[in-house]
Amino acid sequence: NNGGDWSNCGKGALFKRTRRATNRICLLLPFEGDKVMLVDDLDVYAYRKGWPRWTSVFVPVFYPATWPIIVYRFGSWVVRLRLRPLKWFLYLLYFPLKRVTEILTTIEISEYAQIGEGFFVAHVGSIVISHQTRIGRHASIHQGVTIGVIGDGEKMPEIGECVYFGAGAKIIGPVKIGNKCGDWSKRCCYT
Repeated sequence: NNGGDWSNCGKGALFKRTRRATNRICLLLPFEGDKVMLVDDLDVYAYRKGWPRWTSVFVPVFYPATWPIIVYRFGSWVVRLRLRPLKWFLYLLYFPLKRVTEILTTIEISEYAQIGEGFFVAHVGSIVISHQTRIGRHASIHQGVTIGVIGDGEKMPEIGECVYFGAGAKIIGPVKIGNKCGDWSKRCCYT
């Protein structure tokens, strides 16, 4: 199981693997910037299970935790569109899809959050990622994690690369977490 090994984060087999998989699969997806990230997100699941590279296309069938990630990538692409009529039409499709995904998985990820590639949600259940939160590449999140602010107008958390959030972690307010941090199980961090 490669789930807990963060010693090679940022280099090694996973990054080489995701680049090769991305080059083959990204022609299937219509949205430019987020398609590379989405393919990397799905490939992380296949890699952690020891599955072959080509199986990352089938990961959403077996892992409902990938559904909110797919919907988030689509939503973040929609809100960045410059063509207003297309943006409004796609947002009308995105919003009900987001709500249904939230009801089925109890994972809420704002389309305005900035999440790097290789995002991994280990388990479905009570995860909230607020708007304008910044999360680096290859973050791993377990159930019961909340990342956001106490009230309106506050600065959002900034989270580095290769960060692991254990079950029940709460990151509230303008907190900065560096790279390669781990085991935030049942911890509350706020300012």
